[in-house]
Amino acid sequence: MAERFRGDIELEGVRKAYGNVVAVDDVSLHIEAGTFFSLLGPSGCGKTTTLRLLGGFLYPDAGEIRIDGRSVVHLPPHRRDVNTVFQQYALFPHMTVAENVAFGLEMRGVPKPEIRKRVAEALEMVGLEGLEERKPAELSGGQQQRVALARALVSRPSILLLDEPLASLDLKLRKRMQEELKALQAEVGITFLYVTHDQEEAMSLSDRIAVMKDGKIQQVGTPEEIYERPRNRFVADFIGTSNFVQGRLVHRNGRQGVVELVGNYDTPRPLRSWVELEGVSPNGNLLTFSLRPERIVLLPPDTAPPKGMNRAHGRIRSRTFLGTDFQYTVRLENGLEWVVLQPNVGTFPRFERDAAVLVAWSPQDMRLLEE
Repeated sequence: MAERFRGDIELEGVRKAYGNVVAVDDVSLHIEAGTFFSLLGPSGCGKTTTLRLLGGFLYPDAGEIRIDGRSVVHLPPHRRDVNTVFQQYALFPHMTVAENVAFGLEMRGVPKPEIRKRVAEALEMVGLEGLEERKPAELSGGQQQRVALARALVSRPSILLLDEPLASLDLKLRKRMQEELKALQAEVGITFLYVTHDQEEAMSLSDRIAVMKDGKIQQVGTPEEIYERPRNRFVADFIGTSNFVQGRLVHRNGRQGVVELVGNYDTPRPLRSWVELEGVSPNGNLLTFSLRPERIVLLPPDTAPPKGMNRAHGRIRSRTFLGTDFQYTVRLENGLEWVVLQPNVGTFPRFERDAAVLVAWSPQDMRLLEE
């Protein structure tokens, strides 16, 4: 019987290549026990390979993998106290729900009374009581997903690996299953390591997220940290929508400074902005900032901007109705074009195409990015 773990995970300098293609490149990561942790990134970034390395389906070319401080690099999957739920549920079509869930326990020689008890507990946990005798073909996609979860949880692992398990579900069902997964993880209290390319899914489910690109981890943090303080342009662009702004530092006063924003006209009208600086650079350096669309305020052109905010004049290039928001494209006086989101509520003015506007934004919302 596998030794019981708490579910604390460490990867240190892990590397995995397929021929000349490096899928995971010197990845180091710590996942605390009981965390809902997501690996997020585009296809081919190395997140599924990382998951399979942890599950024991692949072995690293270099590096160390530890669970609760003990190396598991050379252990097969059944000795890691880890179970996996894949995108394709791989249920046995000729078996009932109860038989599918019980299969792994039967292979391990668990006594039948214990199997019946644990199968009942697992099915109750995922809300499938009363469906024990149905075959997979008689279930909806969401119910089949729950059977796969019950099958993974019935052995009471300390770590559950989930490889894009909701990708094949329709949008409404996927949203509901996200809520159920989050509640289930909180109830069972084990470590969930979740792989997804869906930014919104990762943000809504996770306690912490690692954003990956080209086999490397770009940033690790809470959803709020990843969104509000992206480390580089890739993270800022992959998580949500950003306006990317370049500016040359012309003045500094402690943690704040003034940058002259780079426009896209041959002879732009100079436009300056106060920004927050975090241990950066002498005057003259060209810096790159991220500014989220919802952090920008549009006002009538003769309105005084809120105190302490930057300001510029602009003109509406386009307006799109998104239901809860209006999305505007605004051309600033120096030729820059920014995307702006304003809530569809009465306290925010609405503007038509070609309308003149005052554009305001806070220095704190200009997030300095690493190159």
